[in-house]
Amino acid sequence: MLRQRTSPSRTHKESEILLSIDFPSSKIVQTIFSSVAPETRQTPGHRSFTKLEANGRVLTMRIQAQDFVALRAASNSFLRFIAASFRAIEVVAPFYRTRQVPDRPAHEIGRRS
Repeated sequence: MLRQRTSPSRTHKESEILLSIDFPSSKIVQTIFSSVAPETRQTPGHRSFTKLEANGRVLTMRIQAQDFVALRAASNSFLRFIAASFRAIEVVAPFYRTRQVPDRPAHEIGRRS
């Protein structure tokens, strides 16, 4: 959904976009959310505001900006952050799937009988 709102003074246009992205699992959504959420902290001088929400297998991103240029820049940045996080998960995930869990408790590992 893409919206452009004009303030009553007609001198300031505000733009907004709402994106919902489905992922294969809620664990992936939580990992991506944790990775990208720090980027949503607003610093002085930015012309956009971004809010992320993780709900099950869906990651929702709402970006509000002062104009379309700022909206495009913010949406491109956040979509790239999300894509990079997802690619990193795809690269690392096979290592976790094949990881062997030892039969002995951790405090016994490394001891020789």
